[in-house]
Amino acid sequence: MSDFSASFLEYLKIYNPSDYDKVNSGKLKPEELTGIYNANISKYEIWESIPETIRNRYLGQQIPQDVWEAAQRGEVYTLQEMERHPEIKRVEEAREKVAEKYSMPADIVSDAATGAFITAVVAGYAMETCHQLALHRQQREDMLKNKPENMTDEEKEAWMKQWLEVRQKDFNLIKKDWTEHQPEKLLMHLLAKYNRGRLNADETEKFPQMIDDLMRKIESPDNNRMQNLLDYIKTPRMQARIGRFNDETLNILTHTVLRKVPEAEKEQYLAKDFSKRREELRNMPDSAKAQSVSDNINQMATRLPEERTLSTIERLANMPSALNKGRTI
Repeated sequence: MSDFSASFLEYLKIYNPSDYDKVNSGKLKPEELTGIYNANISKYEIWESIPETIRNRYLGQQIPQDVWEAAQRGEVYTLQEMERHPEIKRVEEAREKVAEKYSMPADIVSDAATGAFITAVVAGYAMETCHQLALHRQQREDMLKNKPENMTDEEKEAWMKQWLEVRQKDFNLIKKDWTEHQPEKLLMHLLAKYNRGRLNADETEKFPQMIDDLMRKIESPDNNRMQNLLDYIKTPRMQARIGRFNDETLNILTHTVLRKVPEAEKEQYLAKDFSKRREELRNMPDSAKAQSVSDNINQMATRLPEERTLSTIERLANMPSALNKGRTI
């Protein structure tokens, strides 16, 4: 049939039965299978992040929207609470239970801000950073709710400037937290910028020293973050990113970041599967690429009407936070 995992096929059967039938027919060419994979992988990863015991409660049916959105935001603890307590049916109730455990600040009152706080806690950020990120999320929600209609061009520009200032505060907080508490995330962020040619002149000059300094900090007895680094590298998001690294960046990762990892174990950190998929996509005939794009358009067309009416800004406001994507761009 294909080399898709049983879990991926289960997802297709529930969320994209037409693709499931195509795969199950055994008649598709490799490039057509690649197109189906690429069209479904992002949503599959969200579905897969939901604990299996929760998915099983719905007997092969689609997951409720509030559970899906919690998974999309990376609310691991919220989902764990629902997993451990089957009597909890609503995400809102699970968030309240988690908030009690983690001493949710009293000034965090919206669901989205609560989710941002919990996500930041799970991602390893300092509690003050979690608090401020949640407050910023709440501030953006208020800005959207109170956004005047029929603004002049000058008013729109002022509104957007304020919006971007709040987002910049988020990025500054995340960068500061990485520097002080999570050097492994800053290290991989720098490697990704280097790979894309996005380092500024000062960063380019200091790049080798910065990588060396961060590795010393990670490996020092005072921090002992090496296992955190290795675990972080193996996350799906980082493996997808490493899969796009060029040979030079992979060489740096192999001989600098992974220098103390036994040779026999290095392969598991180098995203070989993602590199293979990238190569398959690159070699895919134009007709198959066009089919992949068509599949994506068809999926977008099936979204709920309220999703399709969201403005660009509102869609951005509801995207998972940068903090659990390992980036600050």
